[in-house]
Amino acid sequence: MEDFWNNIWTTAGTWLLTAGGKLLLGLVVLFVGLKLSKWVVKKLVGVRALNKNPDVKSFFKSALTIVVYALVIIIVITIWGVPTSSIIAVLGSCGLAIGLALQGSLSNLAGGLMILLFHPFHVGDYISNGTYEGTVEEIGVFYTTAVTFDNRKVVFPNSAISNSALVNLTANDLRRIDLVFEVDVIADQQEVVRVLSEASKACPLVLSEPAPFSALSEIRSGCAIYSQRSWCKTADYWDAYFMLQSATKAALNQNGIALSFPKTGVAVK
Repeated sequence: MEDFWNNIWTTAGTWLLTAGGKLLLGLVVLFVGLKLSKWVVKKLVGVRALNKNPDVKSFFKSALTIVVYALVIIIVITIWGVPTSSIIAVLGSCGLAIGLALQGSLSNLAGGLMILLFHPFHVGDYISNGTYEGTVEEIGVFYTTAVTFDNRKVVFPNSAISNSALVNLTANDLRRIDLVFEVDVIADQQEVVRVLSEASKACPLVLSEPAPFSALSEIRSGCAIYSQRSWCKTADYWDAYFMLQSATKAALNQNGIALSFPKTGVAVK
């Protein structure tokens, strides 16, 4: 019995001196390597050339992080005694399965490259895909991150962005404000157009060129619909939108022009 325990302790000691030492060294390298990787990525991403291009910077940071982390893991596996040829053989034999599993990620990667190549938008632009919209915060390797107007975080797959319609609301310096007002059909048309036009011109954030435009656009049962179109700087859009809407409503009231409301008729037999 004593010999049995002696053999166990001898075997355990031998393992600690060989495989155990490699395991401990690998864990130390993994811990230090991951910490060092963050520092390396931060230094490389912080170069002046990348700071001039936020789009490339965010994409490069994501790609570099993946490459550096993968390199650290390969070094750790090598320390643990796993031959790199075996790793390559396993990856080769599983290549088809890995490709099928990662086809979505690979399409996102290709989409990210397309975004960097054709520049449909940049970091800081306000984009919309019809369902979600927000200010672009980061263009990553696989996903583009945006922050909505009410401070929610939206993650767009790069493949979806590059393969579907996308609206860049801040691509141009100017943006048009389209407002619609439903007025009682008996109101004088010329007077309504005059009030709408003067309200547009009086708004300090509305540009004089292109000139504001107001007109009767449609007549429905019981009401006339007037369109008011004004231009402003893109950065001032929301401030101008709310300011103009409030000022126009006040101008209509001051001139005795009542807005129309839905009417419900009840027939009594």
